[in-house]
Amino acid sequence: MLFYFRKGKNATQTTKKICTVHGDGAVSVRMVQRWFMKFSNADFTLSDSFFAKKDSNFWKNGILQLPIRWQKVIEPDGHYIIE
Repeated sequence: MLFYFRKGKNATQTTKKICTVHGDGAVSVRMVQRWFMKFSNADFTLSDSFFAKKDSNFWKNGILQLPIRWQKVIEPDGHYIIE
C-alpha cells in the first residue's frame, strides 16, 4: 500500500491492484483509506488491529496459499504489478 500511496494512487486504485494479485477481498477500499490516512499523517508503523485480531488459522491458511500466489507472480514473468 505504501508503494501506491507514494505513487499518488488513490484508495480505489490501490485496492483494485492489491486484489488483482492477492484475490478478491484481500483488502477493502475502507481499509486502504485508513492506511492512507496513517501514511498522510507520517505514521508508517505496521501495527494494526487487523493483524492482532487474526487467529493462528488465518496465518496457517495464508502460508498454505503462498505457492498459489507466487505462481500468479511467476506466470507473467514477475509482472504482477499492473499499471
